[in-house]
Amino acid sequence: MATPSRILQQKAAFAAIGGTFLAMCAQASYVEFFQDTNFEHKLTRVNDVQTDVCYDLVCADSNFASTSAKCGGLPETGVAFEGGSAMIAFYTDRNCTSDYKWWPVDSQSDGDLGFPDSFPFNISSFLVINAWEISSVESACSKPLTVDTRTAAIE
Repeated sequence: MATPSRILQQKAAFAAIGGTFLAMCAQASYVEFFQDTNFEHKLTRVNDVQTDVCYDLVCADSNFASTSAKCGGLPETGVAFEGGSAMIAFYTDRNCTSDYKWWPVDSQSDGDLGFPDSFPFNISSFLVINAWEISSVESACSKPLTVDTRTAAIE
């Protein structure tokens, strides 16, 4: 029979493992942006994407013009929409306040290649929507935006 101290040690170990797993899952979320349609010529990748945070992509010294994007590791459920889907919205201007197009986050895991391989506009900011309340606006400009001339394969 396990002693009370042994049980506490086991609970602490399980909590540590669970916390590490959750941290790894959160860090695995990303959105990549491409200069051309069909995921060609990668511009940048925003890592550790959080829900209800607006990410600005246009920097003062850049000519950022993304026309396609793909994501991974984002939460696929949310509370703001009927059916419980999380959504990702891509905006034409900074601060997630302009015209936008949105898709369910789970559209890529479902193999729906219509998400979003060709935008009718340039992407300037984006938001992964859970509760549809913007908690903050963050700039993705901390890293230089350079065009990767290699073609990225669709995963």
